[in-house]
Parts: sequence; C-alpha cells; structure tokens
Amino acid sequence: MGEAHPKTLSACLALGRAYHQNGNLEFALPALESAYAGYVATCGSDHPRAMAAQLALAEAVDDGALMESPLTPVPLATVLDPSRKAAETAASSEGDAKTGASAASVSVAANESSRWSVATQQSTLTARAKELYQGVIASRAQALPRGSSSSSSSPKPGDSSSQPKSTGTSTSSGFGVDHLWRADVALAGLVARGGEAETAIELYRRALPGLDSSLGSNHAALLVCQFNLAGLLQQQAYAQSILPATSLRAEPFASKQNPNTVAPVSDESSSPAKDGETAAEADSSAADSGAAAAETAAAAAVIEAQTLLEAVCNGRTATLGPAHSDTLRALASLARLSSDATGKLGGGGAAYNLPLAVVCAERYLRGRAARDGPRHPRTLGAMLKLASLYSRDSSTRLRAVRTFKGAAAVLAESVGVGHPLHLQAQVRA
Repeated sequence: MGEAHPKTLSACLALGRAYHQNGNLEFALPALESAYAGYVATCGSDHPRAMAAQLALAEAVDDGALMESPLTPVPLATVLDPSRKAAETAASSEGDAKTGASAASVSVAANESSRWSVATQQSTLTARAKELYQGVIASRAQALPRGSSSSSSSPKPGDSSSQPKSTGTSTSSGFGVDHLWRADVALAGLVARGGEAETAIELYRRALPGLDSSLGSNHAALLVCQFNLAGLLQQQAYAQSILPATSLRAEPFASKQNPNTVAPVSDESSSPAKDGETAAEADSSAADSGAAAAETAAAAAVIEAQTLLEAVCNGRTATLGPAHSDTLRALASLARLSSDATGKLGGGGAAYNLPLAVVCAERYLRGRAARDGPRHPRTLGAMLKLASLYSRDSSTRLRAVRTFKGAAAVLAESVGVGHPLHLQAQVRA
C-alpha cells in the first residue's frame, strides 16, 4: 500500500498510541511522529486525522517531559521491527562485558552531565508539547468555527445528559473533531505546571463548553476539567484574601484580561495627592481600594469554584457512586472551601457557605463510612470535622454535641481513652 496510504498511517498511529499506553515512549514517539507527518503531507494540518495524530503526539511528548531519566527514541525501522532492538541490546551487552563496563565505574562528572541532559530534555520536550497543543487548537479553530460545536448537540427530550453528544462536525469518514477540546485541558495542565495560572484558567474555561456539548455534562473528561479549574480558582482566592493588600498588585494571578482578579493599579490611584490630602491619606486610600478589589476578586473566584465543584460532586456521584475516592475528594474540597469562605464573602455569604459545607461534610461522612467502615480513622476524622461545622451554627449546636459524644465513644473503643483524638472529642463535647 505504501507509507502514505491511509491504512498505513492509521496503523502507525494506533501502534504509537499502544506503545504510549504501555509506557514505552522510545517506541511511541517515532511512530506518532511518522503518522502525524504522513497525515499533514497527504491531508493537511487541519484535517481531523492529522489533528488527532498531532494531539496523540503532543500527549506522548508531554509525558516524556515528566520523565526523570534520559529518553532516546529509537529509529522508525526499529519500531516496525522490534527484533532489531533486541539484537542491538544483546550486542551492546556483549560489548560492555568485554570492556568490563559497570555501573560502579560511572564518575561523578558523568552523573552531573546526565542530570543536565535530563533537565535539558524536560525543557525541550515541554516546549515541543506546548507547541503541538497550540497547533491542535489553531487547526481546530479553522476546522470547527466558533459556535459550531454546539450547533447540533442539543439533546432531544428524554436523552440523558451524561451520554456523549454528537456535534455533526465530521468528515465524510465520520471522524469528528470535538474530542480535540481536550487539547485545551492538556495545555492548561502543562502551563499550570510552569506557573502560568491565569493562562491555565482561561484554557480550562475555554474547553468547558466544547467538552460539555460533545461529551455530556457527566463525562469524566469534563469533570476533570471542572475540578482542575476549581483548584486553580481556590488558589487564586486564597492568595488574594490572605496576602496583604500592598502585595496583591505583584501577585502572579493578576491579569487585565480576567475580571475575577485584582484590578491593575490605575493612573488615578498612583497620582500625586490632591489638594488638602496628605501623601499618607492618598496611600491609605489606594491601599483600601486594592483591598476592596482583592476581596471582590476572591469572592468571585470562590463562587465560581463552588459552582464547578458542585457540578463535579453531583457528576461523580451519579457516574462513580457516593463512596468513590474521586467523589470523596471533590466533596472534601468543596466542604473545605465553603467552610473557609464562611463569613468572608460579605453580603450574607455565611448564610450560603456554612450550610453548603455541612451538606458536603455529611455526604463525605456517609461515603467514607461506606468505603472504609464506621470505625476507620478517616471516618472518625470526618465525624469530628462535621461536628466542628455543626458547632459554628447556634441552630445545630445540640447536633454538634451528639456527634462529638458519638465520636468519643467510638474512639474510646478503637484507639483508647487517652488518645489525642479521643481527648479532643471529649473536650469539644
């Protein structure tokens, strides 16, 4: 058929994916590079199959950037005929035995050189993965105009929102492109590792509508995207509410393009003091404005993160079950965020955040008890945290006392009367 035949390229792409899934990047990268280059040469970079190959290559390169050991891709001929690799390995081992080479003979200088080569490899592969992800996004923008991803994806009456949704955007071969929205998610994770939190937040936000319209509201990929975005927003909220107002302007989360961040310092706030106003008063006014902007931005980030985490909790409960570890992780995150936000948002925020934290803590306790048992230390820890939340509201103080006493009784039997957890429960009761 030839190297450029569609079936040859499809087989090469499948082979590369299989090697990648098996953790063999030395074989995966050459196969994926060959498939991607072949599709670009025969179909163009904006063809769905070329974009799929580019995304598969980007994910493999991204994983290679996380490796702590040197990565040496083999020639494509070796990938297609693995027996060559075995022969080369055997010959190399025989040569090492003849020369008396051993691991003990490696010098400190060689180790330092290897460490530098790994660092260079990670930097190079990270840049390459970023370039590939951006290429997928740019090609998808040409093949999938804005707004078309949801043009035919509205569910019919009776359809489950958790089922994959067809977008109608495909080639004559039926190969759609909406799955390529995960390029935004992967790129967001890559730039977040590099400290570009604002860029990652915007990428996650951009991916959400496409994932929802193409995969469904309860799909695992969408829930991961929502959970990761909520995590970045939590970091943003904590940073803006904890740091002093004078330090917020230099906070790396600040961005003019994001309305949920600290507003940049305007010319007016940095202008000389007005008539009758001392320099100290001007500085104090600017600091107050910065603090108010920080509180507003933190509140907006908390609310958005709560909305996302609620969707994740409900979606994972529906698809994975209430006792699954991923469900419990999302519930714990939402309970902690809502508990920390209680009384800090202003405008009646406590009336919403504390009850939400209690509901999440109750769901977490039930799931933890079902997963680990009622006497497991994690279950008892969840019971103590729930009792602490009960004690923060006058209407549930009696419930808090009962919960503390119940936890103390179980702890007395399981860990002993003098254990710190038992003493804590007794004191709080």
